[in-house]
Amino acid sequence: MILFLDFDGTLHPNWTLHQRGDRQVAVPYSGPWFVEAPILASIIEPYSKHIDIVISSWWAYTRSISEIAELLPQGIASRITGSIWLSEQLARYRDESMSRYRSIQIWLDHHDLTLADDWIALDDDAYGWPSKLRDRLIHAQGTLGNPTVRAALCSRLADMLGPPIPRTRCDSDCPD
Repeated sequence: MILFLDFDGTLHPNWTLHQRGDRQVAVPYSGPWFVEAPILASIIEPYSKHIDIVISSWWAYTRSISEIAELLPQGIASRITGSIWLSEQLARYRDESMSRYRSIQIWLDHHDLTLADDWIALDDDAYGWPSKLRDRLIHAQGTLGNPTVRAALCSRLADMLGPPIPRTRCDSDCPD
């Protein structure tokens, strides 16, 4: 199974709230990075032999896979097989209408996989996802630190790869 993994808004926040006078203002998050990565590593650990991670984050557009792997826990880094950013497709990715879903679809086509093959995406960006494939998207609203997001990921992995993950892997928020 392939897990397309985004980082910003998934393994760490996109924004943080700062007090400015009498109101709170959202400002771009500036670190620390990958604060939720240990949660993901724990969730996928029982399935690690069955999961390949393809980075779908813009981080892999500007950094090498080896640079990214050094920033992540070993349980994630060892599963990374590449990124969706195919060098021969770079001009297409710059198109303003290109969604994350469409980028994943290009990657699947390039690797002779179909939309029916075993894959899911953990991403905070739901733009462009067709309704018939929304079950492939674990929509990380509030990062993987959100119990609902963790439960959705745990449930989907269990549906695709076998018995439920023991509760110790996902806290008490994952389904039985």
